[in-house]
Amino acid sequence: MGNLKNKKNLLFDLAGTLVDLPIEPIWEQVNLQGIENIFNALALKNNLEKNLEQRYDENTLQKWQTEFVKQKKTLRKQAKKDLKEYPLQEQIKIFLQSKKIPFTQDQLKELDRQFILPELEICSLYDGVMDTLKKLKQKYKLFIITNNVSRILTEETLKEFSLEKFFTQIIVSEDSAVRKPDKNFLQPFLKNGYFLEDSIIIGDRLGQDILLAYNCNVASIHIENDHIDNQGLQGKIKADVSITRITELLELLW
Repeated sequence: MGNLKNKKNLLFDLAGTLVDLPIEPIWEQVNLQGIENIFNALALKNNLEKNLEQRYDENTLQKWQTEFVKQKKTLRKQAKKDLKEYPLQEQIKIFLQSKKIPFTQDQLKELDRQFILPELEICSLYDGVMDTLKKLKQKYKLFIITNNVSRILTEETLKEFSLEKFFTQIIVSEDSAVRKPDKNFLQPFLKNGYFLEDSIIIGDRLGQDILLAYNCNVASIHIENDHIDNQGLQGKIKADVSITRITELLELLW
């Protein structure tokens, strides 16, 4: 940990920090829509009307949607426990193969994109983010560090709100295979020649962002978020500074 002076790099979490993603109450609904999007993209429902060797009735497809979401929920829980990521494209690939649903390797990226659309639709940008990043970019290098099974979702979220231009590097757990707060999460950052002692980690989750900072001996700023469950960690894990609005970063760092 340390003070906030003489730093060069700001490492931002994404959901809950820069964008609001109120997914927890509707997680299953959003994921059911995602897998339905995949089935639609593969035109499985259309096969009901075609003389094909493989047929998919409506009840079977609904059963498979539920099954996929159940498996994804199990992996999500496991990922939080062992801090290893289970990439969305790999989950989709394994599931489709298990059901003998034909697809090509080239289709996986588009299927990933189709799956994340319902989640992207419920994202919104927090007030003051654009102006704050624009100002900070003049003085610091900015980075995204996020736990996510889909790099595509991260990239599309940044594009949706025209934020991608602010960031030097985007680090996603899908790529690194480990999740925050595992200190190995930051290996891509270090491999590009940046230094932890020059950096500040900024995020809303004590058990991910701030604990990562603690594990890596990096300065940290906690953005308090009433909608985030910090698992009773208040008072047990402390950032160097806590704020309630992202616009307060300008008072601290400018």
